Amino acid sequence: MTKAKYLIILLSIIAILLIPSISKAETLTYNDTAQNIEWSYELDSTGNNVINLQCNTKTASGTVNIPSSINGKPVTSLKKGSYGGTGSAFRECISITGITIPDTITQIPDYAFEKLTGLKTITIPNTVTLIGEYALAECTGLTSINLPNNLIEIGDNAFDSCSGLKNITIPNTVVEIGSYAFSGCAGLKSIVVPNSVTTIGRGAFSKCSGLTSVTLSNKISVIDELLFNKCTSLKSLIIPDSVTTIKSGNFGVYSAFYGCTNLEKILIPDSVATIEDDVFEGCKKLTIYGNDGMKSKEYAEENKIKFDYIANWNKASSGSDVTPPTVQSIQVPHTSVLNYYDSNSKMYVVPTGKVVTINVNFSEEIEGTTSPTLTIKFGSGKNIELTNGTIQGKKITYTYTIKSTDKGIMTAVELKGGNIKDTAGNTATLSCPTLKVELVSSNVYANGTTSKPSSSTGQDKNEDPTETEKPGSGSGSSSSGSGSSSSSSNNSSSNKGDTTTSPSKIPNTGVGLGIACVIITILGVGVFTYFKYNNLRDI
Repeated sequence: MTKAKYLIILLSIIAILLIPSISKAETLTYNDTAQNIEWSYELDSTGNNVINLQCNTKTASGTVNIPSSINGKPVTSLKKGSYGGTGSAFRECISITGITIPDTITQIPDYAFEKLTGLKTITIPNTVTLIGEYALAECTGLTSINLPNNLIEIGDNAFDSCSGLKNITIPNTVVEIGSYAFSGCAGLKSIVVPNSVTTIGRGAFSKCSGLTSVTLSNKISVIDELLFNKCTSLKSLIIPDSVTTIKSGNFGVYSAFYGCTNLEKILIPDSVATIEDDVFEGCKKLTIYGNDGMKSKEYAEENKIKFDYIANWNKASSGSDVTPPTVQSIQVPHTSVLNYYDSNSKMYVVPTGKVVTINVNFSEEIEGTTSPTLTIKFGSGKNIELTNGTIQGKKITYTYTIKSTDKGIMTAVELKGGNIKDTAGNTATLSCPTLKVELVSSNVYANGTTSKPSSSTGQDKNEDPTETEKPGSGSGSSSSGSGSSSSSSNNSSSNKGDTTTSPSKIPNTGVGLGIACVIITILGVGVFTYFKYNNLRDI
């Protein structure tokens, strides 16, 4: 070996021995007299920032405010711990009940507050984007926590065994939830995983024995092993249609739903292509909801698990109806006005005194002692409340007698009140769809006044057919004298207008209806025509 090689080896050994002394920062202390706490810390390579802050006073109690600066230098990080070690920022400070973190800190490091069993509150600033592994594990006294609005990642076991935690809201900035992040949080009743989350680690909600309601992100693709393992209060779950795989691990006891003894229903979308063996081991009450030809049905049949279709998801697994009846349509049966159809105008023209039937049709059989109030109106007229509804199977039938004051298109305005339910006791959901004439697309029209319409309307053919006549205009101002020269001189144009009016264009003076008596007398001086009009308005 040459002298040069010996020299290189010697220099390398010296360099290795010097590395610890070069890289290791000096540990400093700060006596926080206001809180009677001694802090140890280091400075970063620039000497401008406090890092690795640690509480040395194990007897510290009450609420502790982590300093935002020491000797004018901002505190930017807390001491990171390790599994089974004693090096974390607040290890063994079990008498602390509250902690406030300054906004100079951006991460809560691993094990920072692990096993602080007396901790009841913690204030985390919005500057924090990461909560590290075991950061708040076994903080059994913690009942609620507000996570920062800019949080991106919740580390593995971050809240593991926080058995007293009852409420937590995951902000919609979080992308990743680590393995076992909330495992053993027995006090949690519900959890909503926002759609920002793309990854949920294995066992993240395992042993959450009080969990009854779960909403999952529609961005995840895998239901990982142990995810809801031993969630004994969970009764139903909808798997989002972004999921392709549901895992069980090597053995059934590691499966996503092992030991969910009260799980009654789970919706598995068509997107799921893989369901591993024994995923639902121990779920004796389960019904899988899926579709024909999909993995959901195949898996249910192969494993002798009850199956139902996704279309029936809103029905309980026992088969009892849990879906409220809804209004399907509001119609005037054409049989109610059949004799009043005008083929020329292609409209139903209903005279004064005629009783019209109006049906409110529901999605299923209904019952009740008091019908809802159905409000109708004609054109821009006043609201008319109908309270005479009669329940008949899937419908409620109302009746109304057309009055001479009814002008304009008949519309349904509102349906409210009553105590309508289905036979299973579900209260009806009331709505007011557009009123229709059964089997006919035309509108229903009602009689207006008996005054004679003007023989010349002057209406533009493109005018809105639903516009109603203003008081004092049109037919309301016309003379009814039979010998009037103005009446006779306009007979031909008036008659022509009656027979050629489009069903979608209604004159402002009203649509001609009623009994038209034409007396044609050839006296050598022309044709004299007498019409007796019932002045009509859009309903």
